[in-house]
Amino acid sequence: MIYETITFMITNKCNMSCPHCCLNCCPENNIVLENSLLRETIGRLALNPRIKTVAVSGGEPFLFPEKVEEMVKWIRNAGKKATVYTNGFWCNEYDATYNTLKVLKTDGLSLLLTSVDSYHQMGVPIDNIKNLLGVCLELEIPTKVHVSTTRKNIHKDDEILKSLGTAKLNASVTTSAVYRAGRANERITESEIITNQSTEYFHCKYDGMCAVDWNGDVFWCCSIRNDNMIIGNIKKENINTILNRVMKKKLFLKLITDAPYVLEKIKERNMLNLEEKYADYCELCDKIFSNKELVLELEKEFESKYERK
Repeated sequence: MIYETITFMITNKCNMSCPHCCLNCCPENNIVLENSLLRETIGRLALNPRIKTVAVSGGEPFLFPEKVEEMVKWIRNAGKKATVYTNGFWCNEYDATYNTLKVLKTDGLSLLLTSVDSYHQMGVPIDNIKNLLGVCLELEIPTKVHVSTTRKNIHKDDEILKSLGTAKLNASVTTSAVYRAGRANERITESEIITNQSTEYFHCKYDGMCAVDWNGDVFWCCSIRNDNMIIGNIKKENINTILNRVMKKKLFLKLITDAPYVLEKIKERNMLNLEEKYADYCELCDKIFSNKELVLELEKEFESKYERK
């Protein structure tokens, strides 16, 4: 079992419909994981010593604040670190934000993640993010800020970050290029995509993380939802049984340990047109695992090689 972090995307509902959203979340969606299932699953993770961190995400989880609070408690009681993501739509008042986060910290919150960029700030005032980060700074809650950018927005995104002023002190800021998945396929033009990740230096940065989506499906990656990356469903099986199953996914294991070899095998088959550079390695993985015929063929080949060893 290779995972240390598991993310629960508890809902596909969001207060916004960001043009770059790879998950197609929006206000019209309304699927939410049941509390009883979440509690049971997190309880089972208490028996898994390899899992160190359990994250709560969406969609926008703070559309269901009581659920977030309950989950943080369950995660703490399971002996794991609790991480929560939010876009900060609810942080319009400093004192109210303080009260909410103080309770979550007491309950066991160890890290808060948020997004700051041109897309998210279409629907969330930057003052909300200042309140959110300011409270985290005051309460000493570690914070990570993610910026999703394009050629058109990169300079504007830099200005948005600057506008945060002292609120961003002690926050860890990561900037990545928007990649072609989900709504971005329709709303972001090809000329806007920044392609600077060469396949020559492919390295998966999420190999210790996986995700459970709002349908209960478990994906061996936490970044993209591709049906060919599903390893089980928590409504049908024990989460620990599902996580151990990833060891049978030889193509995935080979991709995160020896990507150049996998890419050569793909080129030999001429079943997929690989570009030299991508916006993000997640985009490359999504492209590979969207080709079911290719996935089955490579999986079969790598499976037989493991068996011979």
